[in-house]
Amino acid sequence: MNSKKIEFTKKPSLKETNLFLDKWVTDDKSIINKNKLKRTTIYLPEELHKKLKIKAINNETSMTDIIIETLEKTIC
Repeated sequence: MNSKKIEFTKKPSLKETNLFLDKWVTDDKSIINKNKLKRTTIYLPEELHKKLKIKAINNETSMTDIIIETLEKTIC
């Protein structure tokens, strides 16, 4: 028998998956060049955050773009 070792990579954790999705969704930094943006923190219910993230992926846009567009329609 030969003594080759087979190494398996660890299974991605949910946290790693979420970080990957966040990076993928927010990777388009072009909006930062268009507008002077101010960073803020908001707290969303988990289910709403999940729906927002899925919508951004499906529309090939960022969560920031969706939030800005929605706020502009609502406030302005």
